[in-house]
Amino acid sequence: MPRGAVVTDQAGDSPPYVVLVLTIILGAVGIVAAYGVWRAQRWGVILTIILRVVDSLSALPGLLSPNVGLQLLALTGITLSALVIFLLLRRDTTGDALISDSSAS
Repeated sequence: MPRGAVVTDQAGDSPPYVVLVLTIILGAVGIVAAYGVWRAQRWGVILTIILRVVDSLSALPGLLSPNVGLQLLALTGITLSALVIFLLLRRDTTGDALISDSSAS
């Protein structure tokens, strides 16, 4: 790992090594959180909401970028994170339709 940090830090156009490691860790945690949401586990929903908030906060500096493309990417990331949080927190008004459909097959 230390050799990877030296190589990454020497390349002038790449993010810092710490950012790369944290991105990999957050990605792995995101996969675990997605599994928890898929299995309708409360911990999966909470973990996904936390990850989406962290993702939105990390995208905020992109809104101040002079590059319009980076601004659009940041805005898209924040919007999608807000949408995921909204969908996770909304109440199901149709009852247990998904549960009854899956038990019928």
